[in-house]
Amino acid sequence: MHEITNKTRDIHDSTEYVTPRPVRIAQGWMFVQAFLGMVAGVLLVAVLAPAGPLPGSAWAVIAVCVAFYIGIGVLAGLLDGRNRWVRVTALILEILLIIQGVLTMVTSPNLGTAVGLTLAVVAARYLCHEETARWLHR
Repeated sequence: MHEITNKTRDIHDSTEYVTPRPVRIAQGWMFVQAFLGMVAGVLLVAVLAPAGPLPGSAWAVIAVCVAFYIGIGVLAGLLDGRNRWVRVTALILEILLIIQGVLTMVTSPNLGTAVGLTLAVVAARYLCHEETARWLHR
């Protein structure tokens, strides 16, 4: 009986339950990315609103962008749950953001796109980190 208690204590004292640094870094960058993306959506509405009512297509694009960044924020929050699907889904969204950022930088470079691209690259880099993969794929 004493041996079982010691094994249980060893399991709970191990660092296996402590979120590794690369996961926390990816999570932090994803939260920043989500916040800035949602702020950009709100600012876009504020800038376009004085010009008159926005067409439905503009509202649809803004809604999709804001939903995308809300998804990034939710996935960042779920990284602590140690589910493989969260990392895979987050990587897919980050890769889509990287592709979109590169295409935008080629066609019409701007500071906002550069910041978004940088955030996506850093978040993806830490999501691809070996320690992140090992911890989330237990």
